[in-house]
Amino acid sequence: MISSLEWRIPVTKLPIKYISKTPEDGEIQIAPFIDYGRSWNTDIDTPDPKNISSVGLGLRWSPGRFVNTQIYWGHALRDVQEPDDKDLQDDGVHFELSVKIPF
Repeated sequence: MISSLEWRIPVTKLPIKYISKTPEDGEIQIAPFIDYGRSWNTDIDTPDPKNISSVGLGLRWSPGRFVNTQIYWGHALRDVQEPDDKDLQDDGVHFELSVKIPF
């Protein structure tokens, strides 16, 4: 079971010539969020932790209809065992750049 609340708050616009074509293009938003997840097994005991949660902040920018970027940082509200070979995602950082190519 997963639940998430995210508030997207417009703060400014940064349009890009030739990419931004509508009034909404180029909008920059901050996005505070809270997440919760719970899992269980039906045939065997579920190991701890059975639930996890986090809070954090994101920055979203959509310069055009086909280009989006976002970076999020989340802080775990419950300690969980981390792998030995940690990376940025294990530190709560998520980055995404998406480009859609219309056919």
